[in-house]
Amino acid sequence: LYIASHEPHTPIQPPLEYSSLYVNKSVDSLRNNVLYGGVKRPVEDLSEYSKEYYGTVSQLDQAFGRLMQTLKDIGEEDNTLVLFTSDNGPETPVTIEESRGEWHDPLRNNCFGTPGIYRGMKRYPYEGGHRVPGIVRLPGIITAGSTSDILFTGIDVLPTLCTITKSDLPNGRKIDGVENFNAFLGKETKERSTPAIWYYPHHSDTWFRLPQVSMRYDNYSIIGWLPEKPDSMKLNQWFFNYVPERFELYKLDTDPSQQNDISSEEPELMEKLVPVIQRLWVEMRDEGKTEI
Repeated sequence: LYIASHEPHTPIQPPLEYSSLYVNKSVDSLRNNVLYGGVKRPVEDLSEYSKEYYGTVSQLDQAFGRLMQTLKDIGEEDNTLVLFTSDNGPETPVTIEESRGEWHDPLRNNCFGTPGIYRGMKRYPYEGGHRVPGIVRLPGIITAGSTSDILFTGIDVLPTLCTITKSDLPNGRKIDGVENFNAFLGKETKERSTPAIWYYPHHSDTWFRLPQVSMRYDNYSIIGWLPEKPDSMKLNQWFFNYVPERFELYKLDTDPSQQNDISSEEPELMEKLVPVIQRLWVEMRDEGKTEI
């Protein structure tokens, strides 16, 4: 069973019974002091919005609780693998567009999700854009309260579920993910034939100045930029005619916040990784090419 909740995506409209829980001084302190991935929030008073956001998170929590209660009621609680996660990092405040005098979607001011120490948010190839919470439950197999720092990505879900249910993967489809159940157990997993890669298909001039792609190699993350887009060129044309040419490199086990670019200190590693991330970029762009 696959369930995709709308909450806490915009528009955010929780019932009063949830938003009213978050009208207090502790919420004011949380809103003003939480880390937003190095992205500054607007300076105006946003207290009206924060109670709505926190309220809709509680709304999601309650809905998920009803799902878990149903599993218990039908006697399948101990016979079901439950995976709870998010699709991307939290929504980005409007500050980036405001600082450039550009149009922005004011609905994003209503969002208060945080990536904590990680750099960037939604739309960023930095860790804050795609490193999200993941909770997995399977009584008797996965130890309650245990944690794992092994990489598991969305593309691993299908091959992992097919393996544990003894089902065949679809024929004729390219599968980039790997069977990765050991990640839930904190154990080493099989080596990926294709490195994990993330990219953001920018859809406005506001965002093309940010990096477009990142790739994981062991504990390293390489971040890439396309060359600057010519003013006369459409965004899709720009995407489909260029490859990343500028890069940063971070060692995530010692620098999880990605503050220290070590690309100049690791020339041999860069010589190895740059051709790989460029090749994967070309594969993705050409597979998804349109005439728009």
